[in-house]
Parts: sequence; C-alpha cells; structure tokens
Amino acid sequence: NTKLEVEFERKQRQQAEKQTKSLTEGVRVLAGTSVEIKEEIQQLQPKTPNALYNEYKRNRVQVRFDTTFPGIFKDRTKSYEVETILITDNQNTYAILHTETTPFDLKDITPVYDSVNVTIQIGDVIYHPEKLGFMRIDPRVMIIPINESALVDTTVKIYETVLEPFRFPKAVVIDGNNNYFGESSFKVHSQFSHALQMDSKIISKLFGEFSPSRGDLVIAQTGEFMGVMINNEYAGLIDHIATSDTVWLGDAFDPERTNTIITKLSSFIFRRR
Repeated sequence: NTKLEVEFERKQRQQAEKQTKSLTEGVRVLAGTSVEIKEEIQQLQPKTPNALYNEYKRNRVQVRFDTTFPGIFKDRTKSYEVETILITDNQNTYAILHTETTPFDLKDITPVYDSVNVTIQIGDVIYHPEKLGFMRIDPRVMIIPINESALVDTTVKIYETVLEPFRFPKAVVIDGNNNYFGESSFKVHSQFSHALQMDSKIISKLFGEFSPSRGDLVIAQTGEFMGVMINNEYAGLIDHIATSDTVWLGDAFDPERTNTIITKLSSFIFRRR
C-alpha cells in the first residue's frame, strides 16, 4: 500500500509540473503575441507632427561644404553649412539635400571650382565622404553616400525610405531652416508619378500659416522618409535611390568633369521649368 501511495503521489506531481510548465509557456506566448499586436497597432496609427519634428531634431546631421575657386587676383573660398537627415534604402545610407543649399545650385551660375571638400558630423563622428550624386528623378535632389564604418557607434536614426507612401492621406513637412513644421495633404502629379503636389499653405497649430519651400523635408506619418520639396509646390517622392551623375570629392575632385556635369544638369532643369 505504501508503494502504491508513493507512486500515485509521484505521478500526480509529474502531472502538476507538466500543467504548470504548459501554463507558463502559454502565458509567455500570449505575452509575446500581445507585444506584437501592440506594435502592429502602433504602426497603423499615424504619428503626430510634433512627434515627427522632435524626432527630426534629435537625429539631424550637419553637412559642410568647403570650396575654392579662381578670383580676380587670388583664389577665393566659400563654405556652405546645412542640416539634414540620413536615409536608407535598406542597402546603403545617404545624407539627402536640395542642391540649392550646396555649392551646386542648378538654377544659378556657379563658379568652376578648383576643389570641393565635404564634412558630415553624425553625432560625435566626423565623416569625409568620397563622392556625391544627383538623383535621377530630379537632379535638384542630391545624395551623399555614407560608409557603414561611420555609423557603427552612432545613435542617430537612419530614416527608411517609405514603402507605402499613400497609407495615410497626409504627410508632415519640416522646414529645418526656420523650424516650421505642419501636416499637408498631397496628390500625385498627372504626368510624373514621383512628383507630389503639396498644400500651398500649411496650417500649423504652433506657427499658424506657412508655405512649403525648396529643400523642406517630407516625412510620412509612419515615420519613414518620403521626399524633398523640389520647389514651393512639388515634392520629389523618394521611394528608391538611383543617381544620374556622380561628383568625386577631396583629392579625386575633377574641376572640368564636374563643370560639365553641372552645366548639363542646369540645362535640364532650365528646360523643365
């Protein structure tokens, strides 16, 4: 009898342990599932303009161009400084700019530079890029490739290019120069699928009414990067990265080749006006 009782108790303990283990596993699975559901729900909710702007302020990088070009009596120098963000197409990382804020303003006459050097400050990291490129959808959008080694120790957010640009009917336009931001509706150009017509006047709770301007960043309400204002009316939708021309920087800078590229691209822009 004693043996039977001991065996009975042993089997009951084993069964209880199995039930406890199964219950614990079930709770763990449910907890993981609830986290996934919560994250999915958050992704379906549009981020507020204020949240997107604060995110931009925390993650912007500083780009500096240093140029030299011939003067009447001696070489002249000029520097350009601009803030922007880093974007990725899940293969490479880039700083993105409007050419108007750089030495290569395609709507104006630019000098034949003797040298062009670029410095990008990414958090505490100082990076010297080797080249820059002009986007195929519109050469007024410039990208500067960033080597992965410059991103190893940084906490700066790298914005992914938008996958579903039309998930939400509005986007957030950020004017980094004047610290303006606000929601804007948009519609696709009838002839150019990568041209988004934005509101000519944006009503912001903080700033009242303001107009988008060249170089403003357009952020999707998902938090992804959407595009750059090409002019005061249209933004270039950047859902992939493809360049038409490349300019090498630093010691590899070629004045004649660069001038040929800029002349060609400026002519192209003039024809599209």
